[in-house]
Amino acid sequence: MWLSAVPLWLENIHDWCISRQLWWGHRIPAWYVALEDDELKKLGSYDDHWIVARDEKDAQAEASKRFAGKKFELCQDPDVLDTWFSSGLFPLSVLGWPDETDDLKAFYPTSVLETGHDILFFWVARMVMLGIKLGGDVPFRKVYLHPMIRDAHGRLHKRLEEGNLDPNELAVAKAGQMKDFPNGIAECGADALDLHLFLTQLSCQWILSVLNKAISRTVASLDSYDFSDGASTVYSWWQYQFCDVFIEAIKPYFAGDDPAIASERSSAQHALWVCLETGLRLLHPFMPFVTEELWQRLPAVKGSTRKESIMLSEYPSSVECWTNERAENEMDLVESTVKCLRSLRAEVLGKSKNERLPAFAFCQTDAVGEIIWSHEFEILTLASLSSLKVLLSGKDEAPAGCAIQNVNENLIVYLKVQGTLDAEAEQEKIKNKMAEIQKQQEKLKKIMNAAGYQEKVPSHIQEDNAAKLAKLLQEFEFFQKESTRLDEMK
Repeated sequence: MWLSAVPLWLENIHDWCISRQLWWGHRIPAWYVALEDDELKKLGSYDDHWIVARDEKDAQAEASKRFAGKKFELCQDPDVLDTWFSSGLFPLSVLGWPDETDDLKAFYPTSVLETGHDILFFWVARMVMLGIKLGGDVPFRKVYLHPMIRDAHGRLHKRLEEGNLDPNELAVAKAGQMKDFPNGIAECGADALDLHLFLTQLSCQWILSVLNKAISRTVASLDSYDFSDGASTVYSWWQYQFCDVFIEAIKPYFAGDDPAIASERSSAQHALWVCLETGLRLLHPFMPFVTEELWQRLPAVKGSTRKESIMLSEYPSSVECWTNERAENEMDLVESTVKCLRSLRAEVLGKSKNERLPAFAFCQTDAVGEIIWSHEFEILTLASLSSLKVLLSGKDEAPAGCAIQNVNENLIVYLKVQGTLDAEAEQEKIKNKMAEIQKQQEKLKKIMNAAGYQEKVPSHIQEDNAAKLAKLLQEFEFFQKESTRLDEMK
């Protein structure tokens, strides 16, 4: 039997055989009428003896009309419908069609279909054809085409020999796999494949604020079907903000039961629970099995009730009171400071990485000094320091016997070196930094001295450039003094 249809968005359509000789499937709703006086008795001998009907009763009635007064027997076509034809009925059949069920009225048409581009014609086109013909409307408005999982040679990885590849293609595919995966392909789970707090600690305020941003971006990515960006956003929050920073920052609160920090410990514990519970729900569409398992093990808040499954819980939405730009800006400075101090530790300690050294933060402004001083605890914890002293430009002298690194134009950090400082190495670092600053100065001066600059460039940009140049000059002067001091140490 054949079906012919030409949707507007398809071209070069040919007749489609919908019958298959398979052991399973939907029997084709066609009956052959074998007349008693037929000369040829074989099934299908006469094309005009076929009757298509909803069931055998309807077929019997139709045959009685067409072959009135003749004796006959009915025999249903032994073939089954093509798999793709049956699959094409999917949106309708699962909702109870052809009966006018409540589910059919409520959920048809659906909204989005997710599939691969390789079955656009085999499946998607047929669902559209049959949906319009039998359901009166397209079965979905949007189709999301997910990536295909292939090896470097463009062939599917799993179970080549169990598929229906041509023997020659099978040999090529197996050779490609042996080259790329000589020890085989490890099995992995589906997750690996699919992959109101008012607190006085900075880290708690910060983690909720960045979680809020992650929620907003993930929801926007999912709404626009940019699943890759959504997955990257969730992963980045979990790995680089929650695990790398927040968990490390709050560890000291749980190292003992000091009553002096009981309030801070309670706040950190509360923030930790909120992040875990919300973060798991945010991650759930990308890793459904792992998140369900972890969420079920997460203790519920006393006196509250929650859904039986994470799958039934509401997907996270942004919480206005969590947004805290000040906390994010301050934490950015803290993180930059920590990275520089860690880099210095790696330079001066070598293999003795567990040793804690004293550090200094030389601040060009009182505002920066206030931020570093107020977040001493986080910096000490994350950078593994024994102490941290804040120094202010114009009031304090830079410390001697220290390795130095520039955080930004307003902050320089020092790490006390045990033993003799390698003055030549530090001098080289300072000279490189001065050369970099000079290049920036020259580039900015060239712009500011260009013809027509005063007349054509908006005043606010001129003011910004003048401020940048002043900072560069101040930074250069500081490093000049450091260079002179190191020379005197030789």
